[in-house]
Amino acid sequence: MLSNRESARRSRQRKQQHLDELQGQVSQLRAENLNILHRLAMVAQLTDNLTDENRRLRSEAASLTSRLTVFMPQNTNIQLQHPPMGAGNGPHHGPPLHGVHHNMGGMPGGDLQVIT
Repeated sequence: MLSNRESARRSRQRKQQHLDELQGQVSQLRAENLNILHRLAMVAQLTDNLTDENRRLRSEAASLTSRLTVFMPQNTNIQLQHPPMGAGNGPHHGPPLHGVHHNMGGMPGGDLQVIT
């Protein structure tokens, strides 16, 4: 009978040890989950900020294009041209700009050249 009690005691110990390990895993996974949620919130905020900046820059580009057409003589054969791709110019989703070359050089309001 003593052997049976000892066996039951060892079984309870193993069961408690397994339960402790599972609780440790739960704690670790919860911490990891919080970390991932925090990183997700940061990426979502960055995405919102970049979307706002993109919207502002597109509006500014449309405004500048509109202002440029006001100053261009009506009887000249000048067409606005989309800036060449590369050097950080990303895809252009607005109307094509023919004849105008942008040299932003990393600075806002970079050089604008009209080719006639």
